[in-house]
Amino acid sequence: MTKSSRVPRALIVGVVVSLLTMVVTPATASASGSTLVVYAVGHDGSENIDISIGGVVVDSFSPKRATGSFFALPADPGWGSYTYVHSEPFSASDVRLTFTNDAYEPPALLRDVRVDKIVIDGVSFETEDLSVTSRGNWSVARCREVGSFEVDSLFCNGYFQYADTDDTEPSEPQGPVARAGDDQVVIDADGDGVELVRLDGSASADPDGAIVSFEWLEGLQVIATGPTPEIELPVGGHALLLRVTDDDGLVDEIGVLIDVDAPVSGGGSTLVVYAVGHDGSENIDI
Repeated sequence: MTKSSRVPRALIVGVVVSLLTMVVTPATASASGSTLVVYAVGHDGSENIDISIGGVVVDSFSPKRATGSFFALPADPGWGSYTYVHSEPFSASDVRLTFTNDAYEPPALLRDVRVDKIVIDGVSFETEDLSVTSRGNWSVARCREVGSFEVDSLFCNGYFQYADTDDTEPSEPQGPVARAGDDQVVIDADGDGVELVRLDGSASADPDGAIVSFEWLEGLQVIATGPTPEIELPVGGHALLLRVTDDDGLVDEIGVLIDVDAPVSGGGSTLVVYAVGHDGSENIDI
């Protein structure tokens, strides 16, 4: 190369920067958009499926030819996958897949498609879900009727319209379970007529949330709150009620008995022995 034919360094740098920009730009766009993966097969391999996002056709593809049994539902026909990257985020309800080139010229040509599912940004939406509407199934009014048929196949020109939600009924919230521990017998140790008692509702639980309130009642009066309060109770029997409320506003209750016994008079203790003898003249030392 002669001196006059050399390419200026500035021009080379500009070309390299431009090429780098061409490579980086698609990755930047996909990072802020959404990725759609379609799992589908065609009977012939020459079928065409248009991908519409928000009512606009943005891409089309020919699904791979089935390697397994195409018609023996629900056998795996050897699903192929096709990936489309959109520059803007979208949801399942924006997606429509349209089969556009049906043909029936047996035995040489027979075009049909099956779509197992779509995956948007890692979240799967099954084509056979009740939330998906379709047209193009030969068994339904010879392809003319539109509805939710829970099928994954199109035997005529038609479409699958996906949805963000499925037909699963929302589950009812489950209530909490109150547990107040075992019944207790305590002694008024110092003989002042009351004794400190620790209540224990810590084993209470809520299967689908959290308990937000613990109330301990005697009669109609709330005498303590919290899962493990300590309270002074007078000598005598106490029928307490633990009432728990969860974050759905559901309530459960359970009772517990607390007996506070007075100390034995004189500060001593009384022993009672229950026994019998064969002759009645036996002696037992204590």
